[in-house]
Amino acid sequence: MAKLSFKDSLKNSLGMGDETSGGIDFVAKKAKHLYLGYFSGTEKEVRNSVIEFIHTYVRDNELSKSNVYFNIEQVSDHPYFEDGFVFEIHEGGDGLSYVEIIMKAFAEKVKIQTVPLLDGRSVSLQKKPGNIEAYLNASEDMAGDVNFIDIQHRKKPIKRLFKDNYLFFYASLVLVVLGAMSIALAMVFKFVIYNETKLYESKDNVAFVSTMPDKTIQEARSTDTDRLTSIQYSKSKGWFLTMERRDFNSSETEDYEVRIDRNGKKTEVRTKSNKDTKKGSSKESSDD
Repeated sequence: MAKLSFKDSLKNSLGMGDETSGGIDFVAKKAKHLYLGYFSGTEKEVRNSVIEFIHTYVRDNELSKSNVYFNIEQVSDHPYFEDGFVFEIHEGGDGLSYVEIIMKAFAEKVKIQTVPLLDGRSVSLQKKPGNIEAYLNASEDMAGDVNFIDIQHRKKPIKRLFKDNYLFFYASLVLVVLGAMSIALAMVFKFVIYNETKLYESKDNVAFVSTMPDKTIQEARSTDTDRLTSIQYSKSKGWFLTMERRDFNSSETEDYEVRIDRNGKKTEVRTKSNKDTKKGSSKESSDD
């Protein structure tokens, strides 16, 4: 039987025959990186050592944590290997195991199995007493016979080494959104609702605003009969002028306010006069 070249052997392992033979398209997804190893012994401590080795290997080889798969299988009654653990590490690929078909081939007389990887690379797995050695082939330029495994018929899924846990991410995202909404609502209340320029109606039907009516206040001044005593602001009245009016004939004075609305309109509101003061004083004297 004629030996196949590297490329022909690779095509056959991937289920890609010649165009004249009606071959099918490649459907299996090749991994970017693959490692397969073996530890003898079935004790719990041995399995823990395997797990520790896997984590160390991923870290030392700088594999992508978000795309690493692993699998650990216990070996028993194998014609070549003693009882122990065989394990595999994938970076990328379809997350399907190679262990079963490789160990089956190693149970026979096959000494080296080669697995195709991405970018024309491959990894050769060689069985040795008490161990499995992996060799990375950086290109298709390989001499001699190449026993590629058929990666089309793998079925057993394996686990991700690092699980994607988005619980804390989504919880944090919700908290961020709620915080942003709280800040937005607080700003709306502070700068739009609470501080919004509104009209309030006093008992004298005088509207006022919280912003100072500059032009009206600038025009406010005393006259011969009315004296401006102060410019004030209060929550109940808004902006207003306190005035004093004097009657030259009687020498009596009267205090009043000029309240200002948002349009600058002024409304006069009487407050008190010295007549009221005199009446109050007279009443107190009569009571005594």
